[in-house]
Amino acid sequence: MNHRNPQLLDELAAQYALGTLRGRARERFEKICAEEPAAMTALRRWEDRLIGLISEVQPVKPPPQVWKRVQQRLGHAQQRRSGVFETLFGRLSGAKLAAAAGIAAIALAIGVVTYVSVPQTEMIAAIPNEQKVEQWKVEATKDRAKLSITRSASLALDPNRDYELWALPDSGAAPVSLGLMPKNGKRDLLLTAAQRLALAGASKIAVSLEPIGGSTTGSPGTVLFVAAVIRA
Repeated sequence: MNHRNPQLLDELAAQYALGTLRGRARERFEKICAEEPAAMTALRRWEDRLIGLISEVQPVKPPPQVWKRVQQRLGHAQQRRSGVFETLFGRLSGAKLAAAAGIAAIALAIGVVTYVSVPQTEMIAAIPNEQKVEQWKVEATKDRAKLSITRSASLALDPNRDYELWALPDSGAAPVSLGLMPKNGKRDLLLTAAQRLALAGASKIAVSLEPIGGSTTGSPGTVLFVAAVIRA
C-alpha cells in the first residue's frame, strides 16, 4: 500500500472520519497519521468538512422505537441509563435532544454507529533536567489535538520569564511553537492543524526560556531542555 498516494490517503481519511474504517485497518491508519503529515492533514480536512454539516442538521423528533434500538445497541435495553450515557442525555433538552436523536437515527439507518467517549491521554514525553529528574510530563490525546502538561513540584522557575514548548521537525524545518509551559500545576494546550502536523513529524521536543508571553521572534530563545517524543 502506497501511503504517499494522495487519493488513497484522502479515501482512508474519509472512511476514518465517518467511522466506517474499522478494526485493524483503523489502527493502521492511526499509525500512518502519526508518521505521515500528509495523512494527518487529510484527516483534519475531512473532520472539518463533517463538523460543518452538523449545523445543517434540522431538529427531528424520533419515534420511540429509535430510542429502543439505540438502547439495544448500547446494551441498555434492560437497565436504567447510568454513568456517561445518563450524563450525556441528561444534559440534552429540547431542540438539542431532537437534533441528537436525528443524528442517531441517521447513523442507525445507514448502519454506522460510532461510540462517543471522553478523549484519553497518553504520555508522549518526559522532560528531564541535567540530573535526569523529570521537570515536566507531556501527555496528548490520541489524535494529538490536545496536550496536557504537568509541572514537577520540585521545578524552580524564573517568575519573570516564560517557558515555551517547541516541536523539532525531523525534516530540519524550523521549530514550531506548541505553547507555553505551566508554571504551576497543569496546563492544557489545544493544537492547531499546523501544530499537530509539526508534532507528528517530530521525534524531539524542546523547552526554551522566553520573555513573558512567549517568543517575540517566532524562534526559540535559550533552549533549556530537549526530550524525545515517545511513539506508541
